[in-house]
Amino acid sequence: MGGYPRFIAGLNPFRHVATAMLICFLAFSNAIAADTYPDRAIKIIVPNTTGSSVDTLARQLAVPASELIKQSIYIDNKPGAGGLIGSQLLARSDPDGYSLAVIGSTYVIVPHLHSKLNFDPLKDVDPVAMLGILPLVLVVPANSRFNDVEALLEKARHVDRGLTIGAPGIGTALHLAAIQFQQQSDTRFLEVQYKGVAPLLVDVMGGTVDAAFLTVGSAVKLIEDGKLKALAVSSATDLLPGVVPLDEAGVKGYDFEAWVAVFAPRGLEAAVMERWSGVIDSALRQEAFRQVLNANGMVIKFMGPDAAREFIEHDYVRSGELVRQAGVEPQ
Repeated sequence: MGGYPRFIAGLNPFRHVATAMLICFLAFSNAIAADTYPDRAIKIIVPNTTGSSVDTLARQLAVPASELIKQSIYIDNKPGAGGLIGSQLLARSDPDGYSLAVIGSTYVIVPHLHSKLNFDPLKDVDPVAMLGILPLVLVVPANSRFNDVEALLEKARHVDRGLTIGAPGIGTALHLAAIQFQQQSDTRFLEVQYKGVAPLLVDVMGGTVDAAFLTVGSAVKLIEDGKLKALAVSSATDLLPGVVPLDEAGVKGYDFEAWVAVFAPRGLEAAVMERWSGVIDSALRQEAFRQVLNANGMVIKFMGPDAAREFIEHDYVRSGELVRQAGVEPQ
């Protein structure tokens, strides 16, 4: 058939060349983007109110992170629906590295309380890094007749739902801490739900409720000032060195942990993800920043993206089991 190349209908050799060129262009563009990132201010979404524990930690992180990444960082508080509003906003953000979020462990609890969500909490976002753990403390009013966990449990076992335990809302980490406490101690308290920690604190100090779980950071000053009495902590902490863990105080195996992590929308470029993980790791190694976090009750526990994802996915499953065992119906 001579020396002419054969032409096969339906195949366009130029299309393959164009596809290869497009792939190269995109790879080159991504490399340029990673090299120039960041070239504008970075937003950190916080799905909690200003002044909350998570908000405070986010603002503290923003200081060393801004210096390390050499760009300004601002906090965007988007509270509501147990944190779902802010989390959903992150999931819908462009994965360009200019929208991140600092989120607490309520993130893996609240989805189990809703029958329908507008995003997938495990598939639409990616953990960038785990910052650390927030130990909890079981408190009673300062003038309470209960001086240890055993006395509290003994009374609870003899008066079914006769004692009250407060929480700052259904599905919060402090609520689940109370649920696990009752399940593992084989007791039943009357749960009293509040709209936030502030009114809960008022009623615990005033003796309106018999007990409550609080973060150590939010309770330590009140305990030191004699306004609350600490019975036990969820895990040992230097802020309350004389208070024993629940595991040693009569609730064997109690291991509930609240945590705080940094998240990004799914699809963040690997180089940017790695850079942010490194920035957070470096920030957590700074002594001044560590002291600030420790003073606010955090036990620093850095994890990179993969380890953080494994930890959070495990906690998501465990939280779902606790919610179901407690008989809380999704709405």
